[in-house]
Amino acid sequence: MAWFQKDAACSVAHLLHIEFGEFIMAKCEICGRGPQFGNHVSFSQRHVKRRFNANVQKRKVLINGKVRRVHICTSCLKTLSKTA
Repeated sequence: MAWFQKDAACSVAHLLHIEFGEFIMAKCEICGRGPQFGNHVSFSQRHVKRRFNANVQKRKVLINGKVRRVHICTSCLKTLSKTA
């Protein structure tokens, strides 16, 4: 038996969510801010590629009179709370 066949009811849904990136989101739907790439530099100055993800949260936001659940970065969330 394979590792994904333990629970047939939720395994397909779980695999689909991971495949289509529903749970793993690193891009703001408001401003489009996404991951940036750079180097991790150790004390010995070795450079290793790394990824800086934006601080993206999933929140309910009022957009055009409708409440929508969106992936939004914290800087946009702060701006929306200032204007409200």
